[in-house]
Amino acid sequence: MRFAAFLLMMPGVALAQSTTSANDLEYRDADVEEKAPSKLQASGFFEVQWHEFDNLDFRPLDESSDQAILDSDDRTHSAFTGVSLNLAYDADDRVRFVLGASHRGLWGTDQFGGTNIFGGWAYFNAAYVDLHAGNIDKPILFRVGRQFYKLGGLGNAPDFMLADVLDMVRVDIPIGDVGKVTLIPINVMHSAGASSTDGANFNRFTGQSGNTTFGFRGDRMTRRFGAVLDLTDLGPVHAIAYGFYSDLGALGTGSDITYNGLLGNFTDNDWVANVGARAEVKVMDDKLVPFAALDVSTGIDRKELVARDVDTNGLAITAGATLDLRDEDNGDGMAVNAYFYYALGPTYANDGLLDSHGYVGMKGQQVGGLIANRYMGWHPAAYVELFGVDDSPNDFDRKSGTQALHASMNYERGIVYGDLAWWMMTDTGYSFLFEDGNDRINQITPPFGYSREAMAAQIRHGRLLGHEVNLGLGAHATDRVDLYGVGAIMLSKGSEANPGFYTIPAARVAGGQLGSPRNTLKNPWGVTGGVRVKL
Repeated sequence: MRFAAFLLMMPGVALAQSTTSANDLEYRDADVEEKAPSKLQASGFFEVQWHEFDNLDFRPLDESSDQAILDSDDRTHSAFTGVSLNLAYDADDRVRFVLGASHRGLWGTDQFGGTNIFGGWAYFNAAYVDLHAGNIDKPILFRVGRQFYKLGGLGNAPDFMLADVLDMVRVDIPIGDVGKVTLIPINVMHSAGASSTDGANFNRFTGQSGNTTFGFRGDRMTRRFGAVLDLTDLGPVHAIAYGFYSDLGALGTGSDITYNGLLGNFTDNDWVANVGARAEVKVMDDKLVPFAALDVSTGIDRKELVARDVDTNGLAITAGATLDLRDEDNGDGMAVNAYFYYALGPTYANDGLLDSHGYVGMKGQQVGGLIANRYMGWHPAAYVELFGVDDSPNDFDRKSGTQALHASMNYERGIVYGDLAWWMMTDTGYSFLFEDGNDRINQITPPFGYSREAMAAQIRHGRLLGHEVNLGLGAHATDRVDLYGVGAIMLSKGSEANPGFYTIPAARVAGGQLGSPRNTLKNPWGVTGGVRVKL
């Protein structure tokens, strides 16, 4: 249906969070038809996007000094061309190889064809082999290599728990006609770079990260193990339960005790466990899909001896529904999507030290629309990544506990389509340092490695991050070509009685989002347009 093509193309669209899956490389699956008549199948796309935005730093333009300009002048115009190619080869009826790669380049000065942030020419979102064992009609699937994986089971809502391109071994075992069990015996989130390959000559010819670390008795790998029970055929109910364990290596928060190896050659032995359950129910001939999820985390992030160990005990709740009233034949009509998400944020004691990260996930999708998602890269919960537990509420690409309310309406008629989407995002952290409005910041003495300036930013917690509104319009030029435009604004000032998160200026040591007083804060805005061609 044409409307489905729109959802796969358009930034700002909320239904299925397709804006992210269509545009952000880390959410792109290798979409290749498995039952094609040829052994070799291919698919791909071509895209051109133009972007303009301002005030992502929430600050008014200040040209009083070079540093002030760096801190406040973020007005940007940019355009890029992107191409993607997905290939699949069926060696026989039990072996299938899939490769997916994308490249983007900014316009001007031959930047198309240059390297990206990963240090390569292309971003690979898939490079795996499927091996089918047992009954060929319902085989056991062994998938080895780089692959996109998402828990699912939340209607058309984004999955804030786990949705990422992962390097792992995966085994899908069918359970009759009811569903399957997915075992993940190993998922490597990070292997330390060149220093870990000393003496292994072949690794000189192997792609590696520039983030290296030394020693630690070989404990330099961050890895995960888990299992998922996916019951897809319980009448109208689709239910999922899962459990994962993450073992953190030495890089980043995994070696706080020794100050990243300066005072010793051992890791902190940090770990995080995640369990949860979710379900969606398809009713009204699958037009209405309510869903709900409960995600729980526990674990430990050990800190320096001058501080306290920090737990990762927390929960996240998701609930919502999708109502799809589109015509099944031509796609005309309306679709509505709404969800509520809450992830427990960090908790700080009255001495300013962190006691708990709150809920810590496994890198799910980003929250918001064109601004919070595509431009700022906000994640609504802390999560485990290559540097350990990433809990950064004051960074530009914030990753910390968030409450998100969302509603959107999408409508299509003939070749024209449009959507209106809204998000309300609120920080869920809490600091006893500022309990009941009391300011104890000048009564504490931070230990070595901690600063009063960074702790002062804790007063931001529990406040409004922003209301984001997106409006998008587009047209199907042909069955394969779409033209679109999206405008977005984020309102972040809050009220005088309850000012927003970013109306409280923070020191640079607390994070990259410095903020600005309410009377001078500037609301972020952005516009984008482009063309997308499905090949």
